[in-house]
Amino acid sequence: MQDYYKSGRMLVKLAEAIGRLVLAGRELTRLAGFTARVQELLAVLKDLNTGKYQRTMLESKSSNGEYHNVIKWLSVCSLKDGKGSTYDAFFLNFNCY
Repeated sequence: MQDYYKSGRMLVKLAEAIGRLVLAGRELTRLAGFTARVQELLAVLKDLNTGKYQRTMLESKSSNGEYHNVIKWLSVCSLKDGKGSTYDAFFLNFNCY
């Protein structure tokens, strides 16, 4: 009787462990999706910083050969909050027409 009880508990613990493994796999998949998005964001910000970013989903050229769908830096200025802290503000221009 004691062996039967131990075997049953071991099976329950095994099922719980498998459930935790499945949940961990789901979380790893979710984390991989987030890291891919962050990597894409960093690549876009790098392209914006060098002035080479062009939207890939909406691309059209005007008659003078320039792309319409381009994001460009307009300016950078410093802003102060009520506590006296200074922050850099980046202004972007979205040419989408």
